Amino acid sequence: MCGGSKPKTPEVQKATPPAPIERYVDAKVVESRSKTRNRAIAAAGRQGTILTSGLGSATTARKTLLGQ
Repeated sequence: MCGGSKPKTPEVQKATPPAPIERYVDAKVVESRSKTRNRAIAAAGRQGTILTSGLGSATTARKTLLGQ
């Protein structure tokens, strides 16, 4: 059995929050990103959202062995 008392620990000081980072965002950059994103979405078209065919699952081959 221990006959000593608990060690005294120093009080923990609260950390100060970091200063906010100021970022300069040009309106032309935001517009260009938006146009590029919209072009990519349009290029994918409607087929990008269709995961199955009219007959069910898009994959028709059955796996017979592991890895095939």
